[in-house]
Amino acid sequence: MEKSINNTVNQNIQDDTKFHAIFENSFNAILLGIPDNGAILEANASALNMFGYSLKELRSLNRNAIFDATDSKMISALKIREKEGKTKGELIGIRKNGERFPCEFTSTIFKNESGERRTSTILTDITERKSVFEKLKNNEQRLKESNEQLFKLTENVDTVVYQFEISPDGKMTFPFMSNSITKIVPGINLELLKEDASEAFSKVHPDDLPDLLLSIEESKKNLTDWKFEYRSTAYKDKVTWIKGTSHPNKKEDGTIVWYGYLLDITDRIISNEKIQESNNRYEIIEKATNDTIWEADYQTYKIVWNKGISRVFGYDDKDETINHTSWWYSKIHPDDLQRVKKKSEKCYEKKELKWEDEYRFLCADNTYKYVSDKGYLIKNKNGVPIKMIGAMQDVTSQKQEELRLKLLESVITNTTDSVVITAPDAKTGDQIMVFVNDPFIKMTGYSIEEMIGNSPRIFQGINSDKEELDKIRKAILNYQKYQTEIINYRKNGEEYWINISISPVTNELGETTHFIAIEKDVTDRKIREIEKELIIAELSQNIKDLKQFSYVTSHNLRAPIANLLGLTTLLEQYKIPNKSLKIILEGIKQSALIFDDTVKDLTKVLIIKDQINIVKEKISLTEITNKVLSQLSITVDDNEVKVNYNFKEAPFVNFTKAYLESVLLNLFTNSIKYKSPKRKLKINISSNASNGVVTLKFNDNGIGIDTEQHKEKLFKLYQRFHNNPDGKGLGLYLIKSQIEALGGTIDVESEVNVGTTFIITFKK
Repeated sequence: MEKSINNTVNQNIQDDTKFHAIFENSFNAILLGIPDNGAILEANASALNMFGYSLKELRSLNRNAIFDATDSKMISALKIREKEGKTKGELIGIRKNGERFPCEFTSTIFKNESGERRTSTILTDITERKSVFEKLKNNEQRLKESNEQLFKLTENVDTVVYQFEISPDGKMTFPFMSNSITKIVPGINLELLKEDASEAFSKVHPDDLPDLLLSIEESKKNLTDWKFEYRSTAYKDKVTWIKGTSHPNKKEDGTIVWYGYLLDITDRIISNEKIQESNNRYEIIEKATNDTIWEADYQTYKIVWNKGISRVFGYDDKDETINHTSWWYSKIHPDDLQRVKKKSEKCYEKKELKWEDEYRFLCADNTYKYVSDKGYLIKNKNGVPIKMIGAMQDVTSQKQEELRLKLLESVITNTTDSVVITAPDAKTGDQIMVFVNDPFIKMTGYSIEEMIGNSPRIFQGINSDKEELDKIRKAILNYQKYQTEIINYRKNGEEYWINISISPVTNELGETTHFIAIEKDVTDRKIREIEKELIIAELSQNIKDLKQFSYVTSHNLRAPIANLLGLTTLLEQYKIPNKSLKIILEGIKQSALIFDDTVKDLTKVLIIKDQINIVKEKISLTEITNKVLSQLSITVDDNEVKVNYNFKEAPFVNFTKAYLESVLLNLFTNSIKYKSPKRKLKINISSNASNGVVTLKFNDNGIGIDTEQHKEKLFKLYQRFHNNPDGKGLGLYLIKSQIEALGGTIDVESEVNVGTTFIITFKK
């Protein structure tokens, strides 16, 4: 793979016999070149005869050596060709002997199969035509009188010279038409054309005729040069292409006269179509593949890349520095270079038709990609290698997949977890085991021979969960992952629990080919979990029984207490002279009242503890605070309590209204009960929100609590920390129970003789 590529268009000619014949045998001169620097790459025999150079001499020249570069027409034509991709017109040619001559040309820019810009230029020497044209134009009357002489002058010229007229009444005639018209329109009547031009127009392809007539009308109207290319149906077995050019003049009587010529350009059109067809084929192939196509010349060491070098590897395909085999070698990974070089040289020396290798290739971003490179050797007639054409494919993903599979194989082999891989049976479609690792063999007790080719159903038994097995089968049918825990059986019949995780394995096309299952023996854990569940179930039943006992007890106690209170009330109607008995009865009444309060308190606590599904709602802190203060308005006024609250940062909480009202009511009454006798009571309430939590702070300047001394008892039932006769030790316990029932928390900060702050958190 060393040396530059022949020009793509030249290759197209060599590859296509028909196109090559047209190129070589065309009467028109054809040049193939490079538009950017004007270099000449190829010329046919007509071009060599036209300019008097040999092919080798022409290849060493550029366009400025064979055309007048100072000619304004040439400068304009180059600009138009660069802008529109094609142009046509007249130029001044320069032969090898220095002779200058007028020539008509058509030039097109195209791209070869390597994406390089090339030109195809078709030339016609119009020296004789110019001479005839000038004679026609300058001496119309004389030409009319000496048509016979003019016929002789033009009979050996392929170009058709003509005079065309449209009279003021619209009649169209050809007063003069050279004999060469019969070469492109056989059988046409020249004498009849002098009287009526209809026959000439009847030979125009019907699809082109309207546009041709319109172009003549525009030339007539504006007296501008007429130029048009159209198809002719003069031949029964083929369609030919004709190009017409003429210049109009207006006579005194209003007749418009055109002097011009017609030229058969079928060969040129076919040549351009063949080149375009070849380019289109290459472009289609290039679009259909992601490969990087290259062509290397063994003589010039030049290498040409398609756009894959940019698309796949990030290099600029227009950068000329990449068009040499030395550049290609410089991008091969140093560890692969000698092997690749040796193998490619061996292919050249032994003239092997095919060469291929895999190596790492450096990308423009300084990363390497793995490539698979394949080339086909092309030899000349003598069997000498002249070039190689090939394609470089990016196989990085395949290589990475191979490495991944090797790593996966290593992990599976060395892991302590049990691994089994299954694949569908070719006959039944059921999953069968194709691989098991050593831990799996040890866990099941089966030998590898007993498992490979067998179904995993050999591990199932009477206590295997049928529903879970159905779910596993469904996941496999839907190519889905699934994880569960199920009972399996060892070879010796022993039950064991496994945690199994099943995953599908796909190929590069995304098709599921295997399933891999990783299993862990979790028998010990499952036994502990079962034991734990039994213990939890037993505890739950005990708690349930205790709750039931509490409800029954509280309910059954209420009746005798009520009876006792009723009896003591009845006794109050009688006068009891015995003071001792009266004191005893009063004591019984007070004990009964205390007992009744205790049962009521316990009932409240049980109700709170038993309410599991309490519905939360969005509550305005301002509204609920105002409601509580309204209920306590007399007490607040009597005790001259000053209350300040600010809920701007968190105006709402998600809670239950009844509970929140109870909480605030207890906090306010506690603060009033334990106010300081030394100062007026002040209560400050505020809220804030952070990290999904609303915090409510309730602060007073009361007598405070010794939190260090009573830390463990603060929220216990019937705990009192002062000698206030109104306190029962139930409020804080109820507050904590209600808040925690809805997932909140409560904490307290207090200092004796300074005040107390309760901090309550609510979930948003």
